[in-house]
Amino acid sequence: MKKRFFSVLLVLAILAGVIFVSTLKLPVREVVAEDEEASPSDVQVQYDKETIYLWYTDDSLTNYLTSAAVEYNEAHGTRVMPVLKPSVEYFESINKASVESNVPDMYITSHDTLGKAYLAGLTTKIDMDEATFESSYIGQAKNSVLYKDMLLGYPLNYETSVLLYNETYLKDMAVTELKIKQNEAGEDGENSQSDENSSDSSEASFTDEEIANQLIELIPTTIVDITELGNNFDAPEGVESFMTWDVTDIFYNYFFLGNAINVGGEGGFDKSIIDIYNLDAIRSFSAYQELNQFFSIETENSNYSQIISDFIDGKIVLTIATSDVVGTLNQAKADGTFKYDYGVTMAPEINDELDTRSMSVTNCVVINPFSTRQDVANDFSKFVTGEYAVNLFSKSGKVSASSLVNYDEEAPAFNVFAMEYGYSSPLPKMMETSNLWVILEGAFADIWNGEDPNLKLKEVAEKISSQVTGTPVELPYIEDKKEEEEVEYFDEEELARQAKEGEQ
Repeated sequence: MKKRFFSVLLVLAILAGVIFVSTLKLPVREVVAEDEEASPSDVQVQYDKETIYLWYTDDSLTNYLTSAAVEYNEAHGTRVMPVLKPSVEYFESINKASVESNVPDMYITSHDTLGKAYLAGLTTKIDMDEATFESSYIGQAKNSVLYKDMLLGYPLNYETSVLLYNETYLKDMAVTELKIKQNEAGEDGENSQSDENSSDSSEASFTDEEIANQLIELIPTTIVDITELGNNFDAPEGVESFMTWDVTDIFYNYFFLGNAINVGGEGGFDKSIIDIYNLDAIRSFSAYQELNQFFSIETENSNYSQIISDFIDGKIVLTIATSDVVGTLNQAKADGTFKYDYGVTMAPEINDELDTRSMSVTNCVVINPFSTRQDVANDFSKFVTGEYAVNLFSKSGKVSASSLVNYDEEAPAFNVFAMEYGYSSPLPKMMETSNLWVILEGAFADIWNGEDPNLKLKEVAEKISSQVTGTPVELPYIEDKKEEEEVEYFDEEELARQAKEGEQ
């Protein structure tokens, strides 16, 4: 009888526990089928109405968003739940969950998708006036999140490209230049130094300021400067290429064309502005093609990760890089695999006549109009993109768009990225131009491999214009009179000679 009595008590206790747990308000939990490729529609979600939810697709942000949520909860008593989602059918998932559960309250997306999000009814104006916004964020942040004259997102981080150089190599070259100047001055009796001493002069003969000033003179600002610098560069043992970059990726090519074309205006949403096929763009494309004779980069072997690895090994002097390189090089420097100093400068112009402009993409936090707690979602968005953004680089390796962040000590290279971001060209936001970067990427590859720059650019412009207008567009052929005069953007004989020497 005692055993039966205790058995009944145990059963009752278990039942009471089950009933109690079932009454609790649980946070989001996702149950996915064992198939790892289960689509978002296969995910069943239960949400806690007392929690606000932030969806995102980039796993490198997990540590940052989680720590931001914890700190915000401690300060405000509001629970924020970051939820990592698949990038496939991301907006479809947001739309479905919005209708069914009024979540997510906010989500992170790249600025060029704002047009799609707006047309899907998944955006609303942020809770910040323009004056406050402009003082809170830097560079192209405003143009990136502006759509139909409405601010639709809080800028979190951005990406753009700059010129990366091996400072150790260029500093050695600067010392060599100073020695030459010193010898020449000695011959004239100025800052005299005997021939014996001058021939044995070393880096110690010059002050840090003299070397720094000479280094500044050497850092190239145009592609022409780069070709001339490469011609005078006495490559140390181990250097395989003076300059190499990923010619297959639009992020590292776009700057050649970025200043010559305009798609959607400064805000990237004006369908009446589609200016791709013009004289400056043709000449920029032609100049880009000429460089193949100097750099001789094979598209099949062009890979950004490998290029950065070669840069770390000291095999490359110059390349075009995105902001992720800062964390990579700093880590390599710390573990001893990168034995050099490095520097970054703004993307070079082509020459004195043709300017360049890098591409930029801004990731932003967008408020979901279906959210029932938009006030809290706005407040947390300001926090995670503003006050807390000082932690973004250390916790994710990404560069913040907040004006509150100072990288002078932690990663001063980001100051150059910030300048480039301010001058950059954000991708347009129109749904009709969502494949622009893919089309341009293919066009750059075709031009690099020898196709006619004029006709290829005309083809790109007609395709994009047709997509925007919804009707076939045929543009008149633009004749470049400079081509008739056989004007060269670079000294082709010199480029060919240097390319031959490089092969040897």
